[in-house]
Amino acid sequence: MSKDYKIGILWGIGPEASASFVYDLIKKIKASGSIDSNKDFPRILLNSINANEIFGVDDTNIVLYEEWLRELNQYQPNVVCMICNTIHLFYEHLSSALDKSVEFVYLPSIVEEYLTTQTQKICVLGTQNTIINGLYYFDSLENIYLEKDVQNTINMAIFKFNNGEDFSHEKHIIEEAIEDVLIHHSDIKFVMWCTEIRDIIKQEHGGYFIDTMALLLDYIFDRYMSSRVNF
Repeated sequence: MSKDYKIGILWGIGPEASASFVYDLIKKIKASGSIDSNKDFPRILLNSINANEIFGVDDTNIVLYEEWLRELNQYQPNVVCMICNTIHLFYEHLSSALDKSVEFVYLPSIVEEYLTTQTQKICVLGTQNTIINGLYYFDSLENIYLEKDVQNTINMAIFKFNNGEDFSHEKHIIEEAIEDVLIHHSDIKFVMWCTEIRDIIKQEHGGYFIDTMALLLDYIFDRYMSSRVNF
């Protein structure tokens, strides 16, 4: 691969979680010991979007997401990822916005590959759309579901978090639900499908939580590092 490796990132869904992703990626690259000067960093192409939240598989905002991916495509990135989980419901449709030479990352595949090496049982911490549409349902794993009212609480917590409102009440309900699941399923892993979840809840049971954005970050980092073999 070329030394001028370009990482395209569609972000802003929501913006604070997306900013954390880019910051953590840069820190990970610096910590790798592969950077001698600023010119050694990859080019990171950011398209920060300001569309409404995604509400279902027929969401009208998808036309806008497709447009913004086309904007990224103009800069000929090597790889493109989307800092959102729910947006992957539209992956097949959105892939037409990019040249076939661009690697378009499909997050659920990365997550499933990782999960099968870690556990046989998961509980999804995400919005109702994430669960209802089955984006993260894996036949190889047992899925434990939270009550519908808790899922609605997660929706509200994410809404308040992105709007800078106090979400302490919702946070308390979510953490109680997590504690209840752990009582009955000590061998479970909680999968944080929504990018805001990791910033909302306390990870007091650190070993039980799997951050999908951390898995995506590791994948993008590995792709960049593998590009450096030809330097």
